[in-house]
Amino acid sequence: MAYKKSPASFMKHRSNAVGYMAVGSSFHLDTDKKEEKLTKAQKLTMAGAALDKDVSFEVKTIDDPRSSRSVVEIKKQLKKEKPKKYQEIYGE
Repeated sequence: MAYKKSPASFMKHRSNAVGYMAVGSSFHLDTDKKEEKLTKAQKLTMAGAALDKDVSFEVKTIDDPRSSRSVVEIKKQLKKEKPKKYQEIYGE
């Protein structure tokens, strides 16, 4: 005679299996997120720190097209004065 499970125990087993699967898949996602990309503001802040320059205004207005000239100038200065640090931050 075959052992029959009740519908309640089947649902409990199924929810446990789904819970284990979710834990496993979320772990996989966490390992993929280790290589996070820096935002433009974070990169500019790092560039300013490397040049010992206050770039707080440029960081606040980074999305304003009028501030793009000063951002480009900071990047050029960093590339000229500290090319290794520029490569580390911007990867170009």
